[in-house]
Amino acid sequence: YIVSPAKFKDVFQGVKRTAKEAKIPGFGRLSQYLTVADMCETGVVEMPTVQDMGTCIYELQAGGVSGLEILGYLERTDGRHAKDEVARGFSRYFTDISNALEDSEKEEMGWNTIVGEHTLCKVKRLWSKLQHV
Repeated sequence: YIVSPAKFKDVFQGVKRTAKEAKIPGFGRLSQYLTVADMCETGVVEMPTVQDMGTCIYELQAGGVSGLEILGYLERTDGRHAKDEVARGFSRYFTDISNALEDSEKEEMGWNTIVGEHTLCKVKRLWSKLQHV
């Protein structure tokens, strides 16, 4: 049998729902996302689309949003951004980086939407460290 990978957003929603019902300690939003992201990297779950990842970044409200702000893809705010604003910001960021990289570079680094989100989190961490130098 050839089995198609499951859709990212379906699996992510299912993991979130199951985790909420099971009340698993220490298995919050970020752990839930990372579990599904690992499934994507293995091919069991489809890679999230740019739109799916923008929505995911909005739902996580973590380093991805901060990274988009630091890089100028979102305006800095003390409140929450709208979901479509975050999705547009991620789309612009992902497109810009994708266009700047050679195909060989993207292949070598495994560039995809998950790596794009992960990079935004590292931008936030680096920015925080640089503020204390």
